[in-house]
Amino acid sequence: MQRPNQLLIGAVQSTVSKVTVQEMVTFSTIASAVKPSERSDQHLILGAMFCLNAHVEAVTAKQIKDLLELHLGNKAPTNVNASLRAYDAYVEPAEKGPPLRWHLTPEGLQALRQMSGLELAEKTNGNDFETDVGIVCALEQPEFEAIMNAMGGPEKWKVVGSPRFPHVYRQTTLTTADGRDLRVVGTTSTSMGLTAAAIVTTQLILQFRPRLVVMVGIAAGTRPPVRRRSGGGP
Repeated sequence: MQRPNQLLIGAVQSTVSKVTVQEMVTFSTIASAVKPSERSDQHLILGAMFCLNAHVEAVTAKQIKDLLELHLGNKAPTNVNASLRAYDAYVEPAEKGPPLRWHLTPEGLQALRQMSGLELAEKTNGNDFETDVGIVCALEQPEFEAIMNAMGGPEKWKVVGSPRFPHVYRQTTLTTADGRDLRVVGTTSTSMGLTAAAIVTTQLILQFRPRLVVMVGIAAGTRPPVRRRSGGGP
């Protein structure tokens, strides 16, 4: 049986090995670039396609729908297939399928730039990233302490980054199963909650430009108290 530390390292290695080079703009960034009252289905669907890299490789309507529902829940556009057919100036079918796959055209990408006000570069390359993996934890103990122990112990980590940022960033090297050395930078929030997590993640990205950002933790898990029965029974 594998130890928890081995499982953690294996999960990071597996995730990194599957990562393709993507633009650092997320769907949340694209969506929030427009006021909620002015946010159209077209803006959201084209934004989802961009984040799925549909301007490079065609994607299915289901992939678009799944991403929208992940971020927007019941506020996601309802009929993605019909919308894609209506946006013929901005998207085009690339493969008949099944399933039918859709490509985001240069005109669609330019329209998304105008709607969002973002540059949205068409391609990036590996040189655009300075770090392979960025790790964010809510708690120093036990979460980030477990990360450091899983990757060689605290002595393998060193403090990096600018002192003008309030968070402490530590760096180590993770060697994958195929012998690649990955630069890993990790940090913790100054407090718990979505706002604190968003701030620390944004500052991590600005400083270290990671290829991949993961949040690792116990997901608010706590060990339940042990109940003892009276009478000496089990």
